[in-house]
Amino acid sequence: MSETINQSKHYYGRSQSQFGNLCIPVQSKKEKLPIVVTIHGGFWLNQYGLEELNPICTNLNQLGFATWNIEYRRLGELDGGFPGTYNDVINGINFVKKLAERYPIDISRVILMGHSAGGHLALWSTALSYPDYQDFFILRTITFLLLQ
Repeated sequence: MSETINQSKHYYGRSQSQFGNLCIPVQSKKEKLPIVVTIHGGFWLNQYGLEELNPICTNLNQLGFATWNIEYRRLGELDGGFPGTYNDVINGINFVKKLAERYPIDISRVILMGHSAGGHLALWSTALSYPDYQDFFILRTITFLLLQ
């Protein structure tokens, strides 16, 4: 269990909401760590932010996981909503590769975790990793959005 955490803020885009907080447990060994990408919820509205997942990230850090708690553009912000929110989440997740160039992150052990609306975004992002199912998930998502 690690007790010291190095935290740093990194921007994956140009908007003030295109950033994440990276927390790396300080290890006695210089091994690469698995990383949990956390995506907050909040009805996709801009009054809710990544702070809600800070306690979970701290717990994960204490268990030896690196965390990348991402923010994204939400409704009420310029380009928030579709497709900006979706693009931000994908870009935030893909930014883990850049972080791994500088920090002890094992990109073969990336875990996505989301709360509420963030859970939907995590599931959607995972579906994009499977090309055979991509058309199905996109069609179902569009259908769902049109029926709302």
